[in-house]
Amino acid sequence: MKYNNKATYWKAGPVDPYGNPTWDGPNKVWVRWEDRVESFIDDTGTESRSRAIIYPQIVVSNGDRFIKGWSDSSTPPDNAYDVRTFNETPNLRGTRTEYRAVL
Repeated sequence: MKYNNKATYWKAGPVDPYGNPTWDGPNKVWVRWEDRVESFIDDTGTESRSRAIIYPQIVVSNGDRFIKGWSDSSTPPDNAYDVRTFNETPNLRGTRTEYRAVL
C-alpha cells in the first residue's frame, strides 16, 4: 500500500483538572486518506457512518484526532476528525499488519 497523503494527528491524553482534554501532538505522519462515507458498527454496537477512512502506518486509538496535511498547532483544530474505530489486520504470513482508522 502506498502512503502518499500527509496527515497530522493528536493523541488523546488525560483530562486536565478543569475537565478539558489534553493532547499529545502534533504528530506528522504519512497515510492513505480516502474521503468516503461507509457504514460501520462502532464499539458500542451502534451503526454509524464514516466521514473518511485512513490507513496509517502506526497504531492509533479511538478519540485521537486527524486532519489532512501537516500542522504545527499544539491542539487539534475544530475541523479535525475523531478516530471512531480502529482495526488491525495481519496478512496471512503474519509479516505485515494493515491499520485502518474510521473517522
